[in-house]
Amino acid sequence: GGAENAHCWSDGWKERVTLMHLLTHSAGFKEWYNFKAMGLDDASKIREWVLTEAEMVYVPGTAYRYSDLSMIVLGFVVEKVAGESLAAFAGANIFAPLGMGSTAFRGGAGSDFDWDTRIVPTEVDRVERARLLWGEVH
Repeated sequence: GGAENAHCWSDGWKERVTLMHLLTHSAGFKEWYNFKAMGLDDASKIREWVLTEAEMVYVPGTAYRYSDLSMIVLGFVVEKVAGESLAAFAGANIFAPLGMGSTAFRGGAGSDFDWDTRIVPTEVDRVERARLLWGEVH
């Protein structure tokens, strides 16, 4: 079922975080962290920090706080279980079966998706960051 343990941590009450907690933003995480300011500039560094250093701010299942970390950890879980990137998994198992040919998730190498004309304008930051925003609060 959807409430099985996410198996991301090996000690303490983080072990009790379930997929349902992640999906409902009730996993115990702080709302957000400024990863760039923390020197965490790629997915592997973020994953390591989340799994080893991120502090829980409330017991899982006892509150609701919209949290970027819930979705980040959920993505890590999907990648671990599927054995492939979240982008590849979403493309093959969600977008393609639904006939969503104009939908992409973090287009990878060889992607022919037209990012400049087929994406919501708020995702293409041409001023402050001068790039496509991927997985960032804005």
